Amino acid sequence: MSYNQNFQITQGVTFDKYVYIQEQSPEGGPLNLSNYLLSGNIQYQYAPPNSNLASFGATVHDGINGQVRLVLSATETSNLPVDRLVYQVYAYAYSVPVISRKILHGYVDVYPGVNTVIPSGLPTGCVPVTVVSGVTGYFAINDGVQVFRGFTGMRASVSYYDAKAVYTSYGVSPGDGLAGWFQYDVSLTNPDNNVDYIKPNAIPSGSPGRYQRMS
Repeated sequence: MSYNQNFQITQGVTFDKYVYIQEQSPEGGPLNLSNYLLSGNIQYQYAPPNSNLASFGATVHDGINGQVRLVLSATETSNLPVDRLVYQVYAYAYSVPVISRKILHGYVDVYPGVNTVIPSGLPTGCVPVTVVSGVTGYFAINDGVQVFRGFTGMRASVSYYDAKAVYTSYGVSPGDGLAGWFQYDVSLTNPDNNVDYIKPNAIPSGSPGRYQRMS
């Protein structure tokens, strides 16, 4: 079995985390990772195999006690989308035969940094930058604007509060015309209609709290 732990990452901030891996067995105790090498990656939940958004600098820090170290540079975190992603870490022992096992997995919640790249065409308060060659995007002057890739990301977010404005770059799929600004309202009970009202997954059915389309 794989040990589960969730992480939070801020775009543009170095991620450096030490994790103790427990043996998932009746005996318990630390998982002995001596003589193992590690690899780890971050993906969208729906990404096919080998479609990685980032790869950890993953090393065994203290093999006997099951401690591993996971690192992403500031540049690597700045390239991650603001979304709830998944990650996994594998341990390899290059013996005969080669031993491979997944030792760690979970969610990665990515939050925007001060200079977060957000979709082109946004109004006042944004400054144009070159995202990639030939493509212009924008970054917000002020921190705090959360940008989602679709309604799925909005529903998965747990960082909502009353009157908070967020932006989604599309609704169900890229280019579907459902991009726009939403504002969270703690009093709304409108059904989630996948267009103008979005209910976060953490809000119980029938309880108030919805994102409402503003544009």
